[in-house]
This record gives sequence, structure tokens and C-alpha cells, in this order.
Amino acid sequence: MAENSSRENQNHLHIDNILTSQPELGPNIPDGGYGWVIVIVSIFFHVLVPSIPVGFGIFLLFSRVANGNSFEKINVWDNNMVYVSLLFIATSTIVSPLTRLLCLNSSWPRLVATAGTSLTCGGILLIWPAINSNTNNSSFYVIAGILAGAGASIVLTQVDILLQQYFKLKLALLRMIMHMSEIIGFIITPIALGHTIIQSSIPHIITWYQAILLQGIILSIAFKKPKYLKTSKQRYRLMRGLSDEEEDVFATNTTELQNPRVSQSENEISNSHTPDTTVVNTNSRNWETFEETSTQPKTVRTELHKTFALEFNNDLDNTTNSFEDNYIPLPQPLFSESHINNNTSYSYEERVGNDDPVVFMPNVQPAKNNTWQKALSILKEPTFYKSLVLSIMTKFCLFVFWTLFPTYLYIKIDRFKIHNTPFIVGYLSIISLIFSPLLDWIKTDNKLRPLLFWIFCWMGAIGFLLFNEAGDETALLFGAVTITVSFNACHVLGEPLINLNKYGEQTLQYVLLCGITGICLLFLLAIDMEYKGCFGMMAVLHFLTGSIWLANYVYKRMKMLH
Repeated sequence: MAENSSRENQNHLHIDNILTSQPELGPNIPDGGYGWVIVIVSIFFHVLVPSIPVGFGIFLLFSRVANGNSFEKINVWDNNMVYVSLLFIATSTIVSPLTRLLCLNSSWPRLVATAGTSLTCGGILLIWPAINSNTNNSSFYVIAGILAGAGASIVLTQVDILLQQYFKLKLALLRMIMHMSEIIGFIITPIALGHTIIQSSIPHIITWYQAILLQGIILSIAFKKPKYLKTSKQRYRLMRGLSDEEEDVFATNTTELQNPRVSQSENEISNSHTPDTTVVNTNSRNWETFEETSTQPKTVRTELHKTFALEFNNDLDNTTNSFEDNYIPLPQPLFSESHINNNTSYSYEERVGNDDPVVFMPNVQPAKNNTWQKALSILKEPTFYKSLVLSIMTKFCLFVFWTLFPTYLYIKIDRFKIHNTPFIVGYLSIISLIFSPLLDWIKTDNKLRPLLFWIFCWMGAIGFLLFNEAGDETALLFGAVTITVSFNACHVLGEPLINLNKYGEQTLQYVLLCGITGICLLFLLAIDMEYKGCFGMMAVLHFLTGSIWLANYVYKRMKMLH
């Protein structure tokens, strides 16, 4: 009995965790197979690409030391390497909707990933002539940041879409693995770059760094779409004409009924058999009028599927009454209503009243969807700004902390030598690596999410305050660890709020979030401030973001009680 039951279970088909006894009902869920090869390649990109800003931070530290910049009063924009990091983050954020649209509509994921990797490596390689030119021209740095940011966005988007296409049930587990891979990149990148720069020079390490990233071109050869997405274009074989002579009388009569009569003109058909439909002005339901206006309903003539019928009639008029094979490259409508013996089965005569609901509505021209009106309606929603403030805070923290912190740490702690600083920056992310599985587990609870945002945002605010006020190195390192945990938590918990649908396609909310966040990052170019002022601004931004989420949680609780 046990063997028979086990054999029966093997023949069962699981579709979305629903047990069925008919294996022929449908295909298995794509959840593995060749997708594990995609996972291995994705880990490579997630280790190297998201950690590029901290690599720019290490380059900034050694560039200031090599150029002899003053460390007494350090300004944010007194070294051109900062432009590369800021434009990298801003560009990757702004073009993210466009790259997602490109990757979804492209049939060649290998080509897309290769193009993204080439742009990223080309942008990083442009830093090399900018450093060797010994000029203060920032154009190379600007172009380098834009190219590298666009390429990184293309690569990461293509990887994310392929993972969604190959995995369904294990997708949450894979996202946790990708988050841990990103944290490993934040550990390895500063340590490896700092160690090699000390032994060599910055231009040499830049070429070495982009050469490692360039290996992604070889690995991207493994990218391909799943088989269930590969559709072949087949031509439809459609036979038109009258019945054969060998058909019986019943078949002949059936064919005669199927052929429309064209003897009468369209005017006679429409005038004699098109029903009258009564339409009431719906505006009168919403407004009270005190004028003596006529309340008699208007009578109009309507007919459903008129467009399909006219196209079908015109197509039949152009054909001969014989068998012929027509190859149509595009699919045609499976059903089109036509005049069969001057009878329209979808014609109706009904009075549209105020009481009973209407099942069939007149064939009225649909209103055009205005994108600007949709965007305006989204901007009027208060919940949109919670996600917007969180997105701005996360991107600002990525730039301010990981790009400026290595230099600031080297200045604040005198006993640290320059070769110790990259190692400390890398070790800070070890705690985030430990807590990453826990964050992926608790992010599914929507009720606790506002409280978690409040806690982690205020943790980040405390960490940035310790940067500015604490003179002790222990307090400074504790603040750095707090900021690292806060940044990683907000990044992981905020992923469900980026408003992508279940197919990975961008929505209008996602486009607005990316666009506004990127523009806010570019506004930093117009602000001239020191490092301490920048850290103070981040403390205020973290505090405001946490307060907004706390107020939202309290408001919802009070509303539930009443």
C-alpha cells in the first residue's frame, strides 16, 4: 500500500502548491534546472557591481593622499573623484525604468548583459586618463560616472528579470542570497582595492579593477531566456470559400447561412435591423438642476462589434468563391460578429435606466488615458511620499556614507595608518551579513514594517550624530556599525515598496520614484558643504524618515480603534 501511494504521488502535478491528479493539465512551474547556472552568474555581478560606490570611496581616499589635498578643512567637492560616485548612483537610479523596459522587451539577454558590462568597464576605465592628465578638468569624471551608472543599471536589471523568469517558488530564497552577495561585495571590495593600491598605483589598480568586471562578458554568455518564453512565429493556414460539391444538403444549407448577404446596401441593413438604444445623461445623476430642462431620454442607434463585422465583410468581398490558401503572418481575432442572414446576434434594444445595472453597454469611444493625469493622481496620494522619502534617504546614504566615510575615518582617527582604513571599512559590513537572513524573513510582515523603518531610520540618525559629535574612536566606530546595519535594513525592507508588479514590470509609481530620487541626488551638486555638514544633513533626513513612518503607524492604529 505504501508503495502504491508513493507511486501515485509521483504522478501528481503540483501547480502553485495545488495537488492535481492529471499530469497533462499543464507544465511544471519553472523553479530550477538551468536557472541555477543563472544564479551562479548573478552572484558574480551582485558581488562586484553594487559595491562600486565603496570602491570609488577608496579611490577618493588614496587620490587625496596622492594629490596632497588638505585634511584640516575638507570640502565635499574639492576632489573630482566625488563626481564619479554621485553621477554613478544618480544615473543608475534615473535610467532604471528605461533599462527594465529594455530588458523585458529584448530577446537577447546575452547582448544586453554584454552591453551593460562594457558600459560599466568603459566608465571606470575613463578615470585612468583623467588621473594621468594632471589637469583639473572634470569632464572625464562626469562621463565616467554616467557611463558606469547606466551600465550597472542594465546588468543588475537583466539579472533580476532572469531570476524572476527562471524561479517562482524559490525566488524569495534567491533574493536573500543576492542580498548576502551584495554585502560580501562591500566587504571584499575595499579590502582588495586598499591592499593592492598600497603595493601599486591608482591608475594601475583602476585597469585591474575594470579587467575583473570585464569577465562578466564571458559569464553573460550563459544568459538565455527560459524555454517557455521562446515562442516561434507560425503562420496561420486559413481556408475560405464555398462548400464542396460532394457535401450533402445539410452542409450546403449551413454554408449558405454562414455566408453574409451583400445584395442589400449597408444603409438598408442598418436602418431596418439596427435597434434603438436609450441612453440617459449620467451627469444629471450627480448634480441637481433648478432649470426647466427636458428630462426625455435620448435615443441613439448602437451595435456591438461593428468594427469586427465591417472588417470581416470587407475581407470576404476581396476573396473569390474557391478554395485558396492564405498565409496570415499575424493572429486574427478568433471570433468576429457578422451579418448572418441579416441578423445580428449582438444587437439589442434596451433602455438604459437608473435602477437596473446594464450588462451590455453601447460601443462608446473609450476615454484616452492621460499619463500626466495618472502621475498627478499618484502625486496626490500621501502614501507615495513615504516610499519617496525612504528611497531618497537610502540613495543619499549610499553616496554619503560609502564614498565619504573612508576619507573621514582616516582623518578622525590619527593612529590609523592609511593601509588600516580600507580593512576597517570592509569589516563594518560583517554584522550586516549576519543580520541579512533575519531581515529577509521579517520583511514579509507588513504590520511590523512601519515600526522597523522607524527603528532603523533613527538608528542611522544616531550613527551620523556620533560621526559629528563624538571625539572617541570607539563611539565613531559604533556609529559606523549602526549606520551600516541601518542602511542594509532599509535597503532590504524597502524592496517591496518600489512598486514593481509581480512580473517585474515597472509601474508609473516606480518611474516617479526613480526619477524624483535621481533628480534630488543631482541637487547635491549645487550645495557646497563640508563633510561634517553632509553627515549632519543625513542625520536629519534619517530622523524625518523614521518620524514619518512612526506617525503613519500611530495613525493607522488610532483609526482601527475608532
